[in-house]
Amino acid sequence: MKKSSIIAAFVLFLYDCARLMLVLGLTKDRSAIPFVAANALFPAVGFFLLAGPQRYREYGPLYVAGKAIGVFAGLVWLFFALKNGLHFPLSPLVKTNDTAFFLVILTVADTLSLLIRLSIHKSIPKHEPMPPTQPVQPIAPFESRGDIA
Repeated sequence: MKKSSIIAAFVLFLYDCARLMLVLGLTKDRSAIPFVAANALFPAVGFFLLAGPQRYREYGPLYVAGKAIGVFAGLVWLFFALKNGLHFPLSPLVKTNDTAFFLVILTVADTLSLLIRLSIHKSIPKHEPMPPTQPVQPIAPFESRGDIA
């Protein structure tokens, strides 16, 4: 993996950690934490992709899919929030109307992180399977000797 890809992956890891702290800070009450807990997967995936890029390469699409769902959900939330005058009382994450501003920032940043992760994913070489070993010779079936009773 190139040095620039490693730096970009580290920056994404730091972004996901900061994002998790921001989203936890925006929660209205502690009953919303189960909804926020899924966001903890993004720093975890980022950490493992830093620790062993080839080994954990298959988890990159999981990161991308999660970010794409997050961006889509953020856009849907903003659509309904703007329709209701930036007040969306059904959301457990809303403290103030400033949440819409933070959500716009998070949606844009998530879109950028999704694009960066896609470019990093393409630069990671695929994990090569181990070469086959010598074929195993089958063991002959046990034959009983006549002198053993």
